[in-house]
Amino acid sequence: MRILIATYAWLLASLPETFARANAWGLSWVLWGLRRKIIRRNLAASFPDKDRAWVRRIGRLSCRRTAEMGLYAIASPRLSETEIRARIQLHPEVLEGPNSLRGPHGQVLFVPHFTLMEMMSAVKFLDADLGRRDWVTLYRPLDLAAAEVWVKASRERFGMRLVSRREGFGQTMQAVRDGQLAIILFDQSTHLGAQMRFMGRPVATTDLPGIIAQRFKAPARIFWAERTGFWRCRLRSHALTATDSVGLTLESNAWLEAAPATRPAPIGSGPTTGGSTDRRRASSRCKPKGRRLLSHRCRGRLSRTFRRWPALSVRFLTPSGTLDFALLHHLDHFRTILFHQLADIAKTLFTGKL
Repeated sequence: MRILIATYAWLLASLPETFARANAWGLSWVLWGLRRKIIRRNLAASFPDKDRAWVRRIGRLSCRRTAEMGLYAIASPRLSETEIRARIQLHPEVLEGPNSLRGPHGQVLFVPHFTLMEMMSAVKFLDADLGRRDWVTLYRPLDLAAAEVWVKASRERFGMRLVSRREGFGQTMQAVRDGQLAIILFDQSTHLGAQMRFMGRPVATTDLPGIIAQRFKAPARIFWAERTGFWRCRLRSHALTATDSVGLTLESNAWLEAAPATRPAPIGSGPTTGGSTDRRRASSRCKPKGRRLLSHRCRGRLSRTFRRWPALSVRFLTPSGTLDFALLHHLDHFRTILFHQLADIAKTLFTGKL
């Protein structure tokens, strides 16, 4: 399995970028065929004023952006340092000013599930001052062992340290106590999370980063990747002003909800709602209409295999192709980011259990 991943990564990194773009386009159609009903339902619930053509266009774009992120995670270990530096830029606000990530004190970074978030692991390589500090990230290990080893090595290539969310909470808090940086994905649901409203609907979202920031009186920043092109991004930051857990949770999600109106470039997702009934119904009715992408038998088995998938994140562009805004209002409990789901696809395909 590792040989297959390494070979594919070499092809993605060595061949002209057109190859990677074509792969992302092809994989996006597979994702769209599997999940288009739940994507349409999420978009229609979040943006009821949009017509069907808009929903279809944005849904397909969401799948392309998801595929792009997954392929970068595979290819990045084979990209040279020169190419990495050319593809990833640091916005001046990250280094200087009130939003800066520099400083002697520990910080808690609230990270949203935005397109190309995988590229953020190179931040220590891009600036010497940031590189001297420890970066500790809570993450969910992949189920497929070969993919887990490959992706974890890719994310830690430039010095970022990943700790499993199963036993890494203590290490995360210790990093903040020692004046380092802790990274936590904040736009996801937990069974014990905070209850609030997002885009006018009740949701559950994690309050862990706010709890850590309050516990150690640490500055809090939203840190995200702003997509500027295929496998290209600009890293940005935004200072949060609240100091207590509840205030930080509300302020960070308010920032995310306002992203379409105030931030033209970010591409991301919002907290999740608890629509488990909708999730079950969508999974059982995933047979696509019109042209068949997979055989009826294969579709049925894939439907059973991926019955637990959460809704795909949504990414937006204007008709002219420029970045406009992005926001998704999930209807499911968020269990993993999309790349973890792509790893599940690989596990299913390579074990032959279709």
